[in-house]
Amino acid sequence: MSTNLYALLNFVFFDDSSAVIPDRYSLLSRDEAARFQVGDLNGRGTMPIYYHMLNIVGKKLQASPATKITLTGCNSNDGREKNALELSKARAEAVRDYFVNVWNIDPSRIAVKARNLPETPSNPTRTDGMEENRRVEITTTDQSILEPLFFTDTTRTSNAPIIRFAGNVTSEAGVREVRVKAMQGNRELKSFVSTENSPKIQLDWDIANNMQTLPADEAPVRYELEIVDLDDQRRTTGQKSFPVKQIIRSDKRIDKFSLIIFGFDDAKFSEAHQRIIALIKQRIAKNSTVTVEGHTDRSGEVDYNLRLSQRRADATGKALGLPADRSRGFGSSALLYDNSTPEGRLYCRTVLITVETPLE
Repeated sequence: MSTNLYALLNFVFFDDSSAVIPDRYSLLSRDEAARFQVGDLNGRGTMPIYYHMLNIVGKKLQASPATKITLTGCNSNDGREKNALELSKARAEAVRDYFVNVWNIDPSRIAVKARNLPETPSNPTRTDGMEENRRVEITTTDQSILEPLFFTDTTRTSNAPIIRFAGNVTSEAGVREVRVKAMQGNRELKSFVSTENSPKIQLDWDIANNMQTLPADEAPVRYELEIVDLDDQRRTTGQKSFPVKQIIRSDKRIDKFSLIIFGFDDAKFSEAHQRIIALIKQRIAKNSTVTVEGHTDRSGEVDYNLRLSQRRADATGKALGLPADRSRGFGSSALLYDNSTPEGRLYCRTVLITVETPLE
């Protein structure tokens, strides 16, 4: 059994000179919002949960009708966004309108503010920093609105972290694309396409980093590989399958926690960090094994990032009362999320804590 804590990043990021909420965010219709449940996000992973952040906040605002929020629009204060306070305001208004029009939140509960750079900006002289400063910040005096999400579930892992589909193809016309689809029962587990024109096929299903695609039971996984050549001729392998074996164990409890994101080039604790530390301490028993991993994003030099991540890990380990050897910094050598997006970089500025407790 496991408990997973997901920190909720309270920023919405915007494209250069735009006040339109990017389509990578999960935006709902009114009907969809009426059916939305936060619990449905269980098992989705950190980034898919973050992209529902506006819906999570909207749902909580509906459940807490006295709560008010403030939306502060910001810009990069560079180039076309130099002193663009109207753009900052328009960004905040776009988020407000989503809460009002989709979640039916009374506009009197939402204050809109505008500024150039955020109060605590990322490096405004670098491209990554400029992207991170183009945002709307959501703040409130009611901490429950932005509290981390807790999900308790059975931990599921695979002893095959990668399933590889490989083979050789001969085609006089040349290969246009290779398609693979894997099914279990009526559920599609994985579907992907390669357009590499090569006689050797190698497509990897990365289960370890996509646990939501893990088979759900012991039914065989059926798969089919299709080749399309440049003359649009198609051939398939025919449907094949491989067996699945499930082993159920209940010998330990695993709790995984992510601290609220650290600021740019920062290892200081905030009130939000302290609240999470207090929760973690309650989950540590005498026979628990606790590990702490510090991380950074890609910004900065490799050696500096390693030291920064170690400072973050050490500060967390000290707050938990752990021996020094339980804390390790990974720097930017093992990026947790896609760093091509500002939210991916901010979620990398974190510390991960794992508490494993044997069950009697």
